[in-house]
Amino acid sequence: MIENLTTKKKTRIKDLSNYIFWDIDVNELDIDRDRQFIIKRVLEYGKLEDWMLIKEYYSIDVIGQEMQETRSLEPMSLSFVSMVTGLKKESFRCYTMKQFYPRHWDF
Repeated sequence: MIENLTTKKKTRIKDLSNYIFWDIDVNELDIDRDRQFIIKRVLEYGKLEDWMLIKEYYSIDVIGQEMQETRSLEPMSLSFVSMVTGLKKESFRCYTMKQFYPRHWDF
């Protein structure tokens, strides 16, 4: 049973689009330990299929909770996760931190 779970976890990461993790070794990722990183990358760079995979593995509540704690998130990804989870943007750390440190130029 435990072996099946471990195999399932490794398969899940490899099922995601390979360009999402272009700068790291995918074999070093753990789907539970690095869930905030994985979710953030899928939200910012993934396809709809990638979103469906992480939504299937994690719940919407876990995705919302993890994204509330992240320090940075693209504005479009923040809007999407806010809408999907039903959480207000103001409850996300990346939204409140952005208000404290405005950029000189908005690209």
